[in-house]
Amino acid sequence: MMRMMGVLLGVGCLVICGCGDGAGLGTVTGQVTMDGQPLANVMVTFVPIGGGNASTGVTDASGQYQLVHPAGRGAEIGTHTVRVTTVQSEAGTSVDVPTDSEEYMRTQMGGQDYAQASRSVEETIPARYNTRSELTHEVTAGRNVIDLTLTSS
Repeated sequence: MMRMMGVLLGVGCLVICGCGDGAGLGTVTGQVTMDGQPLANVMVTFVPIGGGNASTGVTDASGQYQLVHPAGRGAEIGTHTVRVTTVQSEAGTSVDVPTDSEEYMRTQMGGQDYAQASRSVEETIPARYNTRSELTHEVTAGRNVIDLTLTSS
């Protein structure tokens, strides 16, 4: 009986603490710069090294991004390979969708395929930051500010 009470108390604590929705995610924001200049309209992707779902975000005009995961805002807790790629629409114009908009959430959850759309445009970011990424970052519980300082040389 005492064991059952302990289990029920533990489950009750999890529900009250809100550990159900978005559990295992840390919020991730930051700025992407190359050679000291902010990069607008680039996609930032965090891919968990141990497996799991990737999180993505698109930078605004000042290079700021916020990651979105299929389970909510943020990225899975743990170590990630980070990829930064140029984002272009199929028409060749830059995509400028605020990360807090409904349209952004829709595209991140399976709408427009930014990776496919950007294939027709020459990548301006060195491969060591995308297709052969050397970047890794740790995401912890809570708020993470991860600035990405890139160099073109």
